[in-house]
Amino acid sequence: MAFTKIFPLKEARVLEFRAQGHNIFNLVNYSSIDTSVTSPTFGRVTAAGACDSSRLRHAFVFEVDATAGNALEEDGYDSHSKPIR
Repeated sequence: MAFTKIFPLKEARVLEFRAQGHNIFNLVNYSSIDTSVTSPTFGRVTAAGACDSSRLRHAFVFEVDATAGNALEEDGYDSHSKPIR
């Protein structure tokens, strides 16, 4: 699950904050159940997966001058470097 907030700044610049979490409800992820019939721990869970984790991220995003892509378009490529058909 992730939440993102984007703050527009001057011209083509934005400030982005992102909070991301994995297993945020902290549910147990069983990873190993003993299936050996002769084992004394037969049928028991012997290990569990990772706990919850979270990440915070911020980024300052800006766009390069839009006129720089015109040379590529004249050569048959768009601004994403894919051939124009």
